[in-house]
Amino acid sequence: NEQKLASIFEKLEIRDSSSCRSEIENLQEEIQNRNEEQSKSEIVALIGLVRYAKCVLFGASTPSSKNETLRRNQSLEIVVPADYRCPISLELMRDPVVVATGQT
Repeated sequence: NEQKLASIFEKLEIRDSSSCRSEIENLQEEIQNRNEEQSKSEIVALIGLVRYAKCVLFGASTPSSKNETLRRNQSLEIVVPADYRCPISLELMRDPVVVATGQT
């Protein structure tokens, strides 16, 4: 239910696409800090929920600002997007298979 989802995100103070993106980045950092596989899989599920809510509530795609792109390019650390990690093991996929529907 979109109204319930909006209400939950309002209570969490996630009010726009950029705050969703920020929350996803925070959750991705949290995954790297966790040692337990169970807690990692729960965080991956939360990331999926936030991505879903971002699409439902704020639109499917939002371009990043020039400042954000510049900030990422200047970073010395390579950040691997969550989409490049196996959803089960969370390891970097080396030879992923993509089906016709786009699922990896």
